[in-house]
Amino acid sequence: MLPPDKAVRRLIHHFEEVGPAYEEMETIPVREVATVRALVEGLSSPEFRARLACAHALGRATVEEDVAAEAVAPLLVDEEELVQAAAGKALGQLASRTEAAVAPLQRALASAERDVVRDTLQGLQAGGGSASPEVTAQVRALARGEGPLRPHDERWGPELERDVAREACRVLSLFPGEATREALERALDRNEDLDWQVREAALDSLLKLDPSVRQSLGAILNMVRRRSRAADAHSAAHEVSALVQRLDPTRVDASAVVKALARWPLPSHAWNDPAPLLRDFMRQPTLSAEALAEVGAGLEDKSASVRATCVALLGWAGAKARPWRNDLLTRLDAGEPRLRAAAAEALGRLGDASPSVLSALKKHAQAHAQAEEGRAAREALERLDTPAPLPEGGTDTEAVIRAYLPHALSVEVRGLTVLREDTWYFAWKQVHQPTPEDAWSTDGEQVGLGALHLPTQHLETSALPCPLPARPTGAAGAKRRFSLEAMVGEELVCLLERPFMDSEGWGTRNFLFSFKPDSGAWFQFRPSRRGGRPAPLRPPVDEQAEAPERTISGGELLVWTEDGRELALHSDYTPYHLDDYEVAPQVQDAQARRRCAQESQEAGHTLQVDVSASEPWLLQSPGAEGVAPVKLYGLKRAVLARDTRVQRDELLALHCRRAIHARAEGRRYVVLALELSRRKKPSLPALVVLELPP
Repeated sequence: MLPPDKAVRRLIHHFEEVGPAYEEMETIPVREVATVRALVEGLSSPEFRARLACAHALGRATVEEDVAAEAVAPLLVDEEELVQAAAGKALGQLASRTEAAVAPLQRALASAERDVVRDTLQGLQAGGGSASPEVTAQVRALARGEGPLRPHDERWGPELERDVAREACRVLSLFPGEATREALERALDRNEDLDWQVREAALDSLLKLDPSVRQSLGAILNMVRRRSRAADAHSAAHEVSALVQRLDPTRVDASAVVKALARWPLPSHAWNDPAPLLRDFMRQPTLSAEALAEVGAGLEDKSASVRATCVALLGWAGAKARPWRNDLLTRLDAGEPRLRAAAAEALGRLGDASPSVLSALKKHAQAHAQAEEGRAAREALERLDTPAPLPEGGTDTEAVIRAYLPHALSVEVRGLTVLREDTWYFAWKQVHQPTPEDAWSTDGEQVGLGALHLPTQHLETSALPCPLPARPTGAAGAKRRFSLEAMVGEELVCLLERPFMDSEGWGTRNFLFSFKPDSGAWFQFRPSRRGGRPAPLRPPVDEQAEAPERTISGGELLVWTEDGRELALHSDYTPYHLDDYEVAPQVQDAQARRRCAQESQEAGHTLQVDVSASEPWLLQSPGAEGVAPVKLYGLKRAVLARDTRVQRDELLALHCRRAIHARAEGRRYVVLALELSRRKKPSLPALVVLELPP
């Protein structure tokens, strides 16, 4: 392995003679004097990309920082603007470690080029700021929108200035003081819709400087109220939601927030179901009686939206809002369905199980059984530990549930549903090394098959015996997919699709595996050298399962069985990512044959689940015309009673990923693969086994 200084010189030569090597340069540590000197030499390279990479690297120097700063400073007038921006960023990174960087840093911040100023600010933030009062004053001026920026043209000029103001607001989190607070509050006053990133950056910096934002809370709330009246209501709603959610209810003055916003007509999108943005503020023990009275007064507001919001807020206040119980009972008979539903939900949260409340909720649940307010009344009764009356023709989950199986496996939605004798097989995936949704990488994960024996409700899992680490891909958000595709004889055939990016390019590699339920053995198919059907590898799967030479095909691999006995494959290379793609006739024929084969194998045990905003869940067999669906009530109550992983108030919704029904040993079973969506936490999977009347 080459010493760092020699590696730098080799890469500079690569830049000059071959092409870019930015990633390699970024991996070189700049902790030795010889490395700094080699990088300084690279600043005089005739190739601008080499100068660019060396300037970036010198910003990371931890020795001879003054030499690095003095060498980078002349690049502020380089003929290439990218190099100027890299020099500014490096000076920003070095400013906290050497005085030699301060003077040229001031020149970079005074540049008329937006890219130079923006990158200099980013470097300043990454390096931890500067002790120079002059630099601090410049950053404050840029946050206020002041500076000698020269727009490139009339169309993009304002957008360029916004980028600089946003970065300046972020840097100000490093410079506490009254002048900084005033500059950030000035940034909050920007009222153009496109200034939303500047406002968010200013609020974030204020919160970093003082999480309670005691002195700035009034300015923040005024900004929220002002933005809620923006012309673009949809965008304003999302911004208001993002801004309020940044405030920590345990640190800011909850009463001030409630008094300012409870009766303000915020955009409807800002109140994300199932709880309004002010929910956690209403729950604070420090909430004043004055703030609660302000919410109570909102019950008489002329705006129906405000009335419904205040009703919901009283519910989130819990027992403190019991003086408004009769007012809430009156709203159960209001004209607006939204208000009736909010009143029913609020009554359940008060914790008052008096006869008058229970009687009103039961009556409401029966009168509006199929509507949202009926669902709210039933949930309120459940909160008060009182069974809700079951609507006519409904099925109570508690009466038919046979097993609830919480697990850590995400059931795959794609692929085939296989019922073999009295056992349901399904594909699953479990992520143990997650990567961001927009990362150009797969997750580190494990995949396999699950087997649920219906009569005993026993769940077994078999993992594919090979590691699936995180691997680079050619697109953001591209992830592996694993699915059960076919049943050939006694073997289950599974498809693993892995996006890739390597020296050969980028795309998708498809791998085929088979699983024998009786022995629990996995095998991998090897690609045919003569274009015939792939054959299974013996012995079983090993650690090279994702090796390129075991790829069956690229593109999308269509897998099915002909007559349930012969494995059939077809590679689909249609460029679906293009707007003008065309599907070849051969692909259309393969898709149709695959669809018919899967429908034939799934006939009789697939189940369609219709989940509306309110109960019931409708369980219907596809194609069973004239057969009434099962109306399932109380599933959420049953889940909460059995799943210790989730609390009632953090459960947002239940989603059904897959569903089957089957008869085994003379009994009729339904299996629902659920996903429990939680507030600000990852979703949780579970299986529910129901036994319905024959």
